[in-house]
Amino acid sequence: MAQSQEITVKPISKDSGDHLWNSIWVTAGSSDCTAVAKVEYDFVIVGGGTSGLVIANRLSENPNVQVPVIEAGENYLEDPKVKIPALYDSLKGSDADWGFKTVAQVSSHGQTEIPLSQGRALGGSSALNAHVFVLPSQTTINAWEKLGASEWNWDVMKPYYAKVHSLRLQDSELDAHLDVSWTDNSKAITSGPIQTSYIGVLGDPIPKAWYQTFQSMGLHMNGDSFSGTPLGAFSCLASIDPDIKERSYAASAYYSPVTNRSNLRVCTGVRVDRVFFDDE
Repeated sequence: MAQSQEITVKPISKDSGDHLWNSIWVTAGSSDCTAVAKVEYDFVIVGGGTSGLVIANRLSENPNVQVPVIEAGENYLEDPKVKIPALYDSLKGSDADWGFKTVAQVSSHGQTEIPLSQGRALGGSSALNAHVFVLPSQTTINAWEKLGASEWNWDVMKPYYAKVHSLRLQDSELDAHLDVSWTDNSKAITSGPIQTSYIGVLGDPIPKAWYQTFQSMGLHMNGDSFSGTPLGAFSCLASIDPDIKERSYAASAYYSPVTNRSNLRVCTGVRVDRVFFDDE
């Protein structure tokens, strides 16, 4: 039977008047959280998903703070279904998928529920998505600021999108074959943790036929898809490491390189049940 355990957070100054939470209760599943529960922490990250592992990586850069990550899913870093790009579809409906579904759709006479796969794994949905690496539009991001999120706009966010990934230069002949010769090579060499690449080889006729078809229809995009105005069809990046041909995602990019940090602990197969607030 799974056991419940308490994880505590170090007291924080009440001078600000904020209502602070000081502990959470978790139910341990496949992994033993006993060692994690015995330590008092500065931060507790609930959910080791796409953003949770980024935060864990950044916070634990400071060796003076203790950071645990509590993740309901398992660690699939060595699972070939996660690592091998072509096998991503096999994860749908598995234990690595929360298995969410829509309500029955009216257009199908109430008979069809559409699956909405979301990652239940270390790395979250970045562990089972289809590797498509495309930035949102300026309009979408600027809408956040219009809704009240001050300074959350395209101009502020764009440098961070560049910071998150790496794209190395490739052969100019392949660029032309994929129709990505518009890529600004001076900006292509970046040093972000997520490794990206263009999928395609010179011997494959499909990419060229694909973009030429859209060109003939007037639906092809001839500009930079990272400009924030991606309108039309284009060859997009994939979060696939070009050297080892494996998925590059939050767990492999942000967690694996820092597993030796003594102040960072990751507990998988553990569900957070309750958050307790300090009423003082």
